[in-house]
Amino acid sequence: MSKRDPMSVVGSATLLLEALTIALAIPFALRSEITERGWFIALCVAAIALAVVATALMRRTVGVALGWSVQVLMFAASVLVPAMISLAIVFTALWVTALWVANRVRKARP
Repeated sequence: MSKRDPMSVVGSATLLLEALTIALAIPFALRSEITERGWFIALCVAAIALAVVATALMRRTVGVALGWSVQVLMFAASVLVPAMISLAIVFTALWVTALWVANRVRKARP
């Protein structure tokens, strides 16, 4: 059994789930009264792209930094569509938990 980096596994899963959720939320958010549709779509597409790139780079420090930038973009999108704040809060909590769990697993390994 190979020892995979826990941050690679947990962080990647969190970011891919977040990217999928953002993609599925876009059509519903566009149905709300939003004046800056272009900015909202740009923020969401950027967050999705960053999440995918961060997943590929999760074994490095830059992957974790990109994961944090995905969370920032989610909060920026929630300024344009207030309903997105719940997604931003939930996924930021999941991201923090993923970082915490991965660090605990790393320390527990021999």
